[in-house]
Amino acid sequence: MLSKRNTLVLLVLATLIATGAVQAAAEGAFSVTPVTESRDAAAGQRTWSVAPEGPGWLPLPRLGIVLPGGTGSATVQICSGPGEPWREVELVDGRGSLPFSLPNAAALWEVRLRTADSLAASPQIVPLDPLVLTSEGPVRAEAPALVTVTRWGEAAWLKVRAVDAVGAPIALETLAGADGGPDGEGWHDLGYLNGTDQGSLRVHLTPDLSFPVLVEAQTDAGETGVLVLAPEDLLAGAADMIHYYGMAKPNWNCATRVYDGTYLWIVGIEDGTTYTVTDLDTAGVLATGTVNRGDKASLVSPNPTFVDNHRFRLATSRPVQAYMGFDCSGTLPGSMFFLADDGRSMYGSAFTVPVGGLDGRTRYVVFASGAGSAEIRTISGTPVASHTFAAAGYWDATASLTAGTVYAVTSSGTTVAVQQSSQNTATEVPPTTMVVGGGTCTPSSLGNKFYVHIQDWNGTDPALVAIGYQDVDWRFRQLPSGGWTNSTVRTGNTRRRTVTEGFYEVEVTTTNGTMGLLAGSYEGGAEIWDLGDDSVYYRGTGSEVRGHALRCGGSIFVAHDGTYLDETGATTTPALPATLNAGDVVTLNGNTSTNTPFRIYSQDADHPIVVEVFGGNCATQLNDWSKVMHPAALARPVITYPDASGYLNDLTPDVTGTAIPGVTVTLRVYDHTTGDALVFTGTATADGTGAWTIPVTDPLTENHLYYFEAVQSLDGVCPVDPLPPPGSSGSQGQIDTTPPAAPAVTAIGTDTGTSPSDGITSDNTLVFSGTAEAGALVHVFLDGVEIGTTLADGSGAWSFDYTGTPLADGTYAVTARAEDAAHNLSPVSAPFNAVVDTTPPAAPTVTALTTNDTTPEIHGTLGAALEAGDVFTVTVHGVTYTA
Repeated sequence: MLSKRNTLVLLVLATLIATGAVQAAAEGAFSVTPVTESRDAAAGQRTWSVAPEGPGWLPLPRLGIVLPGGTGSATVQICSGPGEPWREVELVDGRGSLPFSLPNAAALWEVRLRTADSLAASPQIVPLDPLVLTSEGPVRAEAPALVTVTRWGEAAWLKVRAVDAVGAPIALETLAGADGGPDGEGWHDLGYLNGTDQGSLRVHLTPDLSFPVLVEAQTDAGETGVLVLAPEDLLAGAADMIHYYGMAKPNWNCATRVYDGTYLWIVGIEDGTTYTVTDLDTAGVLATGTVNRGDKASLVSPNPTFVDNHRFRLATSRPVQAYMGFDCSGTLPGSMFFLADDGRSMYGSAFTVPVGGLDGRTRYVVFASGAGSAEIRTISGTPVASHTFAAAGYWDATASLTAGTVYAVTSSGTTVAVQQSSQNTATEVPPTTMVVGGGTCTPSSLGNKFYVHIQDWNGTDPALVAIGYQDVDWRFRQLPSGGWTNSTVRTGNTRRRTVTEGFYEVEVTTTNGTMGLLAGSYEGGAEIWDLGDDSVYYRGTGSEVRGHALRCGGSIFVAHDGTYLDETGATTTPALPATLNAGDVVTLNGNTSTNTPFRIYSQDADHPIVVEVFGGNCATQLNDWSKVMHPAALARPVITYPDASGYLNDLTPDVTGTAIPGVTVTLRVYDHTTGDALVFTGTATADGTGAWTIPVTDPLTENHLYYFEAVQSLDGVCPVDPLPPPGSSGSQGQIDTTPPAAPAVTAIGTDTGTSPSDGITSDNTLVFSGTAEAGALVHVFLDGVEIGTTLADGSGAWSFDYTGTPLADGTYAVTARAEDAAHNLSPVSAPFNAVVDTTPPAAPTVTALTTNDTTPEIHGTLGAALEAGDVFTVTVHGVTYTA
C-alpha cells in the first residue's frame, strides 16, 4: 500500500564541490594512479586507473584527458570498464575529449587508461564544464521536477534564473537569505557556496507558461550551466513521432533581389498529419499545424521567424515530404530527389511530389530501376500522364506538370525515383537499391547503380563525383546510348569526372562494391568545393558519412543519446571526438581553400547521424537553393499505462500506448529495485489508430519499482531511440497489489442527537467524515450507492461535503471504500447509520393547576408517544425541567 506524493513546486538544488574535494587539483583534475601489476613491459605501455574522491553519486560534467606539459600530438587509449573496448584518443597539445559519457563519479573507478612508457607525464581526467545541471524524473506542466546544479571548481557566488520558451522570466523564490529578488533580467542570487553547501529555489510552473523552461545557473566569474525542462505531456506523444533537422540561413531572393529568410514546405502524405517546428537553440516552438494528403504548409520567415544560424527540428505524427528552401523562396528551386511515401526511401512505388516553379530550366524526371510503368495523377485522382519502361531508364515528365501543384506518382512492376533537376546546384544521388544499416531509420546512400540528370551553369560543365567508402572501379555513360567511361575511387577519397549536361547511368563494376555519388554543376570555380550553391544532406551509411564539399561548412545532427562522434579531415565545434546526446548539434567549419575529403562517424548503425552541408557565398553564409529534409529518428511510442500515478496493482499488467500505425513496438521492462535488470521484452504491432497493448507475461515482484520503455520500428529494420525531451515515451511503476485497510465513517457534520456521535440530526444537508489510509482516494456510499469521492489527507482524515443534496427524513447507511495510488480497493467499511429527522413532535398540553404547593407535580398530555432518544422538558417561570 503506497500513498501518493503531492508537490506543487519545482525544486532546484545546487551542490558545490570545491577543487579540494578531488585529488590533483590542477584544473579540478581527478587523481590518476598507475596500475603497476598490469604494466606490459614488452609492449612499452603503462595502464592507469582513476581514483575520484567525494560522493560517488555526483553527476559528472563532460570530461577531458590532459597530459600536463604536453605539446604536439600523442595517443592515449581508454576504456570505460572491464570488458569494454579500448578506444584511442588523439591528444593535440596534450588535450583531448573522453570518448564516452559516465553516469556519475563512482563510474570513474572502472575507467582505465593506457599510455606509452615514453610519455613521462601522468594523464589526468579533468572536468570541461564548471556547472552541471541534471533533472530527476519526468517534467510535466504544474508537476514537480528536481534539478541538481553541481559545481566543479572553486567556491563561487551563484545566481540562477528560469525563463520560458519565449524568453520571459518565470517567477521563482530561493530559500537562501541572499536573494533580494530578481534583477532586470530575472536573475536571483543563490548565495556564496562553500564546499558542499547547498542552495535551493522554487520555480512556479503555471498553466500559462510557454514551455519548455530553461533553467540557468551562473557563477560570478561568468561560468554557466543550463538545463531545458520540457514537459513530456506538452512536447511529446502521438503528434511527435518522426524528426527532421535543418539549419536556418540568410538567403538571396530571386524576385526581390535582397536577402531574406528560410522557408519550409511541409507536404502531407496522410490525412490528419500534425507537425511541430521547434528552434533547438532557444527551445521555443515556432509553428504547429495539421496537413492532409496533398496539403502544403508553407512556413516562410518572418512568419514564423527562422533565426539565421539557428538549428530547428520538424516533428511530425506521420511521414511527410519536407523541403527547406532559400533562394527564390516560393519556387522550391534546386536539384534534389524526393522521398517516397514511406518517408525514408528515395526509390519506391508511391510519391507525393510538390512542383515548385517551372522556369524552363527546372526538370522533373522519373527514373525506373527496371521494366515497368509509372503514372502521374493529381491528388484528387485525375490522370495526368503515364509512361512504360522497357528496361531501367528515365522519363522526363516536365511538360505534363503545372507549377505550384502537388502530384501523386506511382509505379508498377518497378521501383522508381523522382528527381527535380536544376542548374547551378548539386545533389546526393540515391542508388537504385538502398541498403538500410542495422538499427537505423536513415537508409544508406551507398549503392552500385545510380541514375541522375545534371545541368551546366553558364556554360560550365557539370560533374559526377564518386565518394569512396571502399576501393572500387566504377563507370558512367550518358543515356540513352552513350559509351561507357571507366574510373576508380579509393577509400577516403573522392573522384570528380567532368561531363556534359544530360541524363546519366552510373554503376560500380567491382563485385559487391558500393560508393556514394554526388552530381551537379559548380559556379565560379573548377574545384569540387565549388560544386553547387545548394545545401546537401550527406547520408552515407547513416553512422558513417564521407564527403568532399565543405565550402561553407555545415551541421551534424545527433539523433540518439550516447552517440560517440569522431571525424577525419574536418574541423568542428565542439571538437571531436565527443560523446553527445540526442538533439545535440555539431558545427562543421567551412574550408574554401582545400578540397580534402572528410569523414564523420558514430560508433554503430544504432546511432545514426545526418550531415547537412552548406554552399553559396560563404562571406554571408548564403544558401540559395533547396533540399529535401531526411528523417533522422523516430520518437518513442507513448506509454499510457502505467499512468502518471506511478503504481500498478497487477503482477502481469497489460502495458498500453500509442505509436505510428502499423509499426512494430518493442517493450522493455527493467527492475530498478534490483539494479535496472532487464526482466521482460515483448512486441506488438500498432493498429490502424496507432494503439498497442503488450501483456507482461513474466510476473513482476511486489513493491519493486520498474521502468518501462518502448521503441518503434518501421519494416522491422529501424528501431530508434528518443530525441529529447523523451516525453511520455518512458514510464515507471511500482508494484503494489495489497489493498488498503477498510476506512471508517465516524461522524456527520451536525449531530443534534443526545450525543455528538449518535448519528441523529435534524439537519438534512450533511458532511460525512472519517479516517482512511493517508493519501487514499475515498469512495463514499449512501445505502450502497456511490455519491462521490474525496482524498484523505496526510494524517488519514477525510470529509465529504454532501450539503448540496438535501436528504429526506429517514435512516441511511453510510459506508466508504479506500483506493490507493495503485488503484487497489479496500474492503467496504462498517456502516455508519445516519438518522435524519427534521419533523418536530406535536405540541403537548398542560393540565391547569392551582396550588399553594411550592413543589407541585405538573401534568399534561403528550401530542405523540415518545420515541427512543426523545427528550421531554417542562419550563416554569423560565426554569426548564426534564421529564
